[in-house]
Amino acid sequence: MRRAYKIWLKSLLGFISIVVLLISAGCVQPSINILSTEVKGLGILIRGDTNTTADITYEDDGGEVKKAENLSGKFLISVHQSIEDRQVKITSTIGKKSEETVVDVKKVGYIGSYEEIQEDYNFALDAAELGAENKWPETVEDGIHDFNNKNGIKVIGNISQGMLTSVMIQNADYTIDAMNEKEINEFTTDFMAISAVLEAEDKVYDTFDRYFENPKTESGKVESGGYAYEFIDTPTSVYAIVTKSEY
Repeated sequence: MRRAYKIWLKSLLGFISIVVLLISAGCVQPSINILSTEVKGLGILIRGDTNTTADITYEDDGGEVKKAENLSGKFLISVHQSIEDRQVKITSTIGKKSEETVVDVKKVGYIGSYEEIQEDYNFALDAAELGAENKWPETVEDGIHDFNNKNGIKVIGNISQGMLTSVMIQNADYTIDAMNEKEINEFTTDFMAISAVLEAEDKVYDTFDRYFENPKTESGKVESGGYAYEFIDTPTSVYAIVTKSEY
């Protein structure tokens, strides 16, 4: 009789524990803590903390709601650059409960009118007889777009209200040391074309040459004519990024 009582009591305590856990889980209040907002490459990165079990969504100025990945209570959201200040609404949801926060995203400078830059860029390619495959499209909508993709090299840019805020030349598959001759020539052609359009000084080309000769020791940053040039060699990829200098 006593043994049966103990078994019953143990089962009851186990049941009560499960009920308490379920009630506790239902009482968890979602939370959001924004850690940083920074310009990175072609976008704006928003980093933050939340509950490990929360679903994270965000709404950009375009009104579209997107889901962000929850990585053990941390999230990273990337939104496109804009030439105007704007807000991004972020929501953390657990069950039927949610918590919202609004992040102020500062405007960025712009290189110039996309229409004018693409005309000059394509003209420079024609003048050098470098082929139609490298040409940029005549018109693009706001957002991040591939302008061309040839021999493994992409040229990508961000457009805001018809203005080019940043442009990136990318080899996403190899480091500088692993690039073949075609890739190096393609990368160099695209970079020289955009640099010529922006009337870059000789120091930009010198920095490019030195960095590609020895990316481990040379600086990959230089400014010229109000524009910032940055060369990046990661363990898997190579980038050249052009933006408007800080203003």
